[in-house]
Amino acid sequence: MTGRETQTPVSVYSENVSLTSPQGIFKPQNMNHVLSIRTGYPKDSDNPQYKDQVRIRKALLRDDDLEYDFREDPDMGDNLRLRDVCMRRIPVIWFLGMEPASSRGPVRYHAIVPTYIVEWNPDERNVKLFLGPRRRVVPHTRDRPPRYSRDRPVYRLPTLQEHKDRIREVKVRDQQRPFREKLLRAYKYSCAICRLPDQNVLDACHIKRYEDGGSSEVSNGLLLCKNHHAAFDRWLIGIDSQFVLHSDHLDTKGHRWHEELKEKHGTPLNLPRLTSQHPSPALLGERFLEFQGELRKRSR
Repeated sequence: MTGRETQTPVSVYSENVSLTSPQGIFKPQNMNHVLSIRTGYPKDSDNPQYKDQVRIRKALLRDDDLEYDFREDPDMGDNLRLRDVCMRRIPVIWFLGMEPASSRGPVRYHAIVPTYIVEWNPDERNVKLFLGPRRRVVPHTRDRPPRYSRDRPVYRLPTLQEHKDRIREVKVRDQQRPFREKLLRAYKYSCAICRLPDQNVLDACHIKRYEDGGSSEVSNGLLLCKNHHAAFDRWLIGIDSQFVLHSDHLDTKGHRWHEELKEKHGTPLNLPRLTSQHPSPALLGERFLEFQGELRKRSR
């Protein structure tokens, strides 16, 4: 959700309440405790406004301690309110910044709820967060307030793993933008296999997958149209260390797309002009061995 949406009042027990404010720690006037905390998205990851803006994302993905930094003096009112919800074990909403404001749109946040303050550390000037268990909520009517229920699940809040998956997805997408721009320039805005010149349907494809530790350098990438990207990811085609495409294994009976892929067997890739921008033969060789392994599995 956007920053503006988080500050749009919602109805809670017939009262309008915003979910957050421009400050990081928010207690509505008509509530007696903190409702939400916010971690912004750093404009400059090397020099963030608050150090936890970078640190806390890495900690979340590694299952390390989640430390939310105080604004200033621990004895400030907002920081003492965090101590209050810690002692009273009241959950809060944690809004984690996922995308900075840009020409593409406003800043966007991901809501993680319930989040608990489990330690208040004035010496370290931070609190530790715990992402609570999944809870299931029965919707309320005017005559019945909301309540938790195990036997009548209606809404399910995301699990911790689902929050992590969402953060990883955005992290990959953030890495993908500059990666794709580099590949578009290197490959002259055309697919490395079919030379399709429409950048609206061209994808940046990792040779060694990002989740397996693959870098976002041009040498670990191919610029492919969406069809050939899908074929490469699903092991329908392989590319060896000599930049040659392999697809002669495909069964073309009743598969027009397989016929088109098979026709390209033995054809070389359309490579960038600069050899320094060519895909790494070593990475392609590793990927080709995986491709051959997948073919052997399917032939059993």
